[in-house]
Parts: sequence; C-alpha cells; structure tokens
Amino acid sequence: MATYYLYQKSKSPPVVIKTESPAFRDIRQIVLVSGSVVPREEVKITPKIPGIIQRVDVKPGDEVKENQVLAELRVVPDQALLNEGYNRLRKAKINLMEAERKLKRRKFLRDSNYSSMSTEDFEKAKFEHELAVTDLKAAENNLQIIKEGGFGVEDNKNQTLIRATISGMVLDVPVKVGDTVIESNTFNEGTTIATIADMQSLIFEGVIDESDVGKVACGMKLKLKLGAVENKEIDAILTYIAPKGKSENEGQVQFQIKADITPDPDIFIRAGYSANAQIVLEERKNVLSIDEKCLAFDGDVPYVELQRQGQTLERRDIKLGLSDGIRVEVIDGLTEKDKIKL
Repeated sequence: MATYYLYQKSKSPPVVIKTESPAFRDIRQIVLVSGSVVPREEVKITPKIPGIIQRVDVKPGDEVKENQVLAELRVVPDQALLNEGYNRLRKAKINLMEAERKLKRRKFLRDSNYSSMSTEDFEKAKFEHELAVTDLKAAENNLQIIKEGGFGVEDNKNQTLIRATISGMVLDVPVKVGDTVIESNTFNEGTTIATIADMQSLIFEGVIDESDVGKVACGMKLKLKLGAVENKEIDAILTYIAPKGKSENEGQVQFQIKADITPDPDIFIRAGYSANAQIVLEERKNVLSIDEKCLAFDGDVPYVELQRQGQTLERRDIKLGLSDGIRVEVIDGLTEKDKIKL
C-alpha cells in the first residue's frame, strides 16, 4: 500500500497546452478622444429694448419657426433718457416758436412796399422754419421710442415682441414673467430670453493630445459612443482640427477637433451629451487575425508556436499586418485550422 502511494506521488501531472486558432475579424487602428455633442448652430435671443417680461410663450423642448413670438416685453423707460427726451422736446418747441416768429416778420417785410427785404432773406427764414419743424418731429419720435419702444402701435409691437431668429428647438428659457431685461449693445451682451438650436445638425467637439494629432486628418471616420446611449455607435466625419493647441494639465498640449454627426432617426441626441470618439486611422475588414499575446519575436522576426501531435510544438514564422493593440492581422503563415500556443 505504501509502495503504491509513493509511486502515485512521484508521477508528474500532465502538462496542458492552451491553444487558440486564428479567426477572421475586423481590425481597426484607432485614436480615442473624449468630448461632447453640441448643436452646430446655437443662437441666444436677446431683446432690442429694455423692459419687463410680460409674457413667455415657449418652454424648453418646444419646436419653433423663424419669426415665431417667444415672449413679450413691457417697456420701462430709462429715467435719464426720459429726462433727456423731454428736454430735447422742449428745446425743439422753443426753436420752432422762434423760427415761426422770424418767418412771419420776414414775410411781412417782404410784402411791405416800404421794405428793402430781399428774397434771399425770406428764403433763409423759411428754411430755418422747416428745419425747426423737422427737429420737433424728431424730438417727438425720440421721446415715443424711449417711452413705448417704437413709432406707433405696429412698431411698438415689433419692438416689444421677442421673436425667434432661426427655426429649431428651444434649449433653454432662463427668464420668467416679471424679470427685468436689458438690450444687447456695445457694452454688454444683453439678457438672454431663450436659446434655440437646430437639433438635426449636431457636431462632436473634443480635444486630442499632441502625440496623436499628427496621425489624424480631416475626412477620417469617427465612431461615437454616448454615455447616455448604451450599445450603440454613431458615425461621424472629422471636419476640423485646430491649428493651435492649448496647454492643459502639467504642460500637456491639446488640440480641439470637430466632427459632423450622421443623423440616426432611431436615436434622439440631446445637446451636451458626453461622448467618446474612436478615430479610425486604418481599417481592415474580415481579415485573419490572432491575439498579440500569442506572438513571440526572434529579433525583428515574429513567430508563433503551433501544437502538433500530443505535446509537440512547431515554430512558424509569420508575416503581420495591421494591429489594434489587442489583435493583429496575419498576412501570411497561418490558417484557421492552426492551433497556436498561448
């Protein structure tokens, strides 16, 4: 019994060789880029005049057409401008009264047989009177603009109604009824009433490291994976690579890129979705390939070990093609039936 136990213990366990066979796969050499999905055209709608929001007709998610009314303002005149407008009007009235007085006097003297009033003096007084009438009308219009936002009822409506400048989807309405808003001018951007974008025309924006930017070119294909959409890839085409990079963390230089997204009718993509892009540098369709862990090298010569009968191994030099970092294309030296030692 003891002899049998020692005999069994002295026997070595058989060596099991793990093998793998080549298979036909698609091989892609890619560069990974992180970024987000944004509309190609995004417009902020601002008022033409300052005022208070009286009515809001849209909400985020609504589809709007160009020139559609989004909101309505109630004009609140600026006190300084209002005082200036009243002063200008009073001055224009005084000037008109003086011009009328001069014109009547010149007319009386011209018509009098005892006066040497020339025609030129009379025409000059007439011109000054017409100029004073024009200044008064301009002062009245200016005051009306300050008080009501425009000339007459129709023009007032055009100024106080906030309209969409493009067709698209309302992304944001950052104001509510009762909010005070200001117009855009040289010194400020104005209050945003709504943000509108064409959600049928989206692009991918991301940054690529300086070590990879030399490998890519406009026109290359991208495969986008959205964090909010599982098990789905979206196609895109690289259209822009920034000519100048920006230094980020610890001096690392990155370049902005943009890509046109091919619309997918089955997926609704929201603005701001985070996305990871695979830029396809080179691709092989349905080629014979093996895992790179099967490879060994004799200098620069790649080879694999094939299992023959039993535990016998045979070296086989092979010729390689494109690699994606995990699998590599086999151009020559193997078939699907070969068993490669791992």
